Amino acid sequence: MAKPQDATDAGRSQEEAAAAIDLGDYASWVEPERLPLNVASLYQEFRGEI
Repeated sequence: MAKPQDATDAGRSQEEAAAAIDLGDYASWVEPERLPLNVASLYQEFRGEI
């Protein structure tokens, strides 16, 4: 499973990181459109912005 921290370390964009995440059993959960927003928040955290 791809992890946002790995994508950040590899220099990938937030969009690339979100697209690479395999949700597996969780893919059918409601509100999958929140994934890019959550990844954006993680990127901010990894950069020490929040």
